[in-house]
Amino acid sequence: MMLHKLALTALPGSKPPRLLVSVRNVEEAAAAIRGGCDILDVKEPNRGSLGMASPMVWQQITEFVHSHAPHIVVTAALGEVYEYQLADALGELPATVPAMDLVKLGTAELGATAAWQQTLRETRAAISHKLTPKTEWVAVAYADWEAAEAPSPSEVIAEALGAGCRGVLFDTYEKDGRGLLDWITTETLQLAAQQLHERGLFLALAGSLKLDDLAELKTVPADIIAIRGAACAGGLRTDSIHEQAVREFRTALESLSTT
Repeated sequence: MMLHKLALTALPGSKPPRLLVSVRNVEEAAAAIRGGCDILDVKEPNRGSLGMASPMVWQQITEFVHSHAPHIVVTAALGEVYEYQLADALGELPATVPAMDLVKLGTAELGATAAWQQTLRETRAAISHKLTPKTEWVAVAYADWEAAEAPSPSEVIAEALGAGCRGVLFDTYEKDGRGLLDWITTETLQLAAQQLHERGLFLALAGSLKLDDLAELKTVPADIIAIRGAACAGGLRTDSIHEQAVREFRTALESLSTT
């Protein structure tokens, strides 16, 4: 079952979890939709974990979705907060960002900053002036937060609960072959899901997830499972999205939710 945009209000509690596929162009978006994704995340994998794609790519993908698959939810990665502090990343954004349902910023290198919450909120506020009113924020908790020099997941959850975020994404900053479950336990993810669901926020899981991870993640009531490498023909996040790889992941996700 595809996720109608209005069904975002029904999260958390999705069964099976909604499938998000990160794409970097219209061709990949089309392949991901044919494979059965519910959510498209516009991202440039060559620019890091939450690499921001160009505004032209945003425009092309949002126009494609509007014309060919208006039921699909569109999200976007906007890079890391520190990129907006050290460079004029705001200058990369157009005066008005194409309509997105959800957007997110990474928290790498914020952990050593005493007032990181203020820095994060100020950066979001500056970006929000360029977003449409319907666009909502997703907080990002890095499972490998120490390596990323980021705030801990528990700190990010606390901030998200007080900042009006729509949900929290658990991801990995380092893309070195290790995945989410190499950095964090399912018990910790279960606790995070409970905390978020009690307050009406959703839990999304990413971080180089593979088909083999789904059996272990079955115990975690995640609302969204997000993939990039697992949706590529060669299994590498810098390869191109492959329709059959998306379909296989979607089938496995659905079969696990019924057993």
